[in-house]
Amino acid sequence: MARYRLLIGDADLASTWLSISRAKTTFTLEINMGVWMIVLKAATSIAAMIMCLSPIPSTYRIYTTKDTGEVAVLPLVALWISCHLWVIYGYVTGDIFPLLVTYLVGEVLAACYVAVHFRYTKSRAYTAKAVAFALTFTALGTTYAVLGREGVTNQKLSTVGDIMGWITAGGSFLLYTSPFETIKRVLQTKSGASIPIALCCTGFVSNALWILYGLVVDDMFVFGLGVFCTALPLVQITLYYLFNPKRQQLATGKDSEIQDLAQIVVTSSDDSLHFSS
Repeated sequence: MARYRLLIGDADLASTWLSISRAKTTFTLEINMGVWMIVLKAATSIAAMIMCLSPIPSTYRIYTTKDTGEVAVLPLVALWISCHLWVIYGYVTGDIFPLLVTYLVGEVLAACYVAVHFRYTKSRAYTAKAVAFALTFTALGTTYAVLGREGVTNQKLSTVGDIMGWITAGGSFLLYTSPFETIKRVLQTKSGASIPIALCCTGFVSNALWILYGLVVDDMFVFGLGVFCTALPLVQITLYYLFNPKRQQLATGKDSEIQDLAQIVVTSSDDSLHFSS
């Protein structure tokens, strides 16, 4: 009997140690997952911020030269719209970081880019229409989000989040299709100078990270938009590679040098003929 009790005691002790071991393993996994989630959030936030900062060189050039040159306004307006809608989506779904905080900063930056472009553009009327569209589109989305969040629309918060997800999808579609505003000019001039290549490259990296983030937090809108918005920059990067403006400038420079050399040869030949006569 005493031996039987001893065996039961050993079994209870083993069970206790097994439970402690499992709890320890679970706790360790939770800590590791928490650390990796922080790293992932930080990485997506940094990549998105780099994307939002990428128009600074072209905007600074516009400011210093007082001329917009080949820089189109629609990608800047689309960046403004997209950032604002992601802010609202983060507000509705409760994703304060990285969504709301990151894109709030991006929205302020995008508004500054548009303001500088508007100040120095020669197509003031067209730019004004683009800005008016942006204000109207974002105002409608914001109004719906606030009313839905406060229960005025009598919808579930998840439903409001889904609808805002589709609205945000529209804004993101504008952002990555907007460079095709100048696609006809790119094909005609054989130059990709009007494609915002920095925005496309940083957008590709940023959206690749948002794909991973959407999978981890089980947000199919973030995941789906990440997939869609990763594919579109690839198309634009390919176009830029095919019609690289730097390569075109080098080719133009070489042609000019050849023409100058030919002119020198012709002139020298004419001088020789005059001398012989």
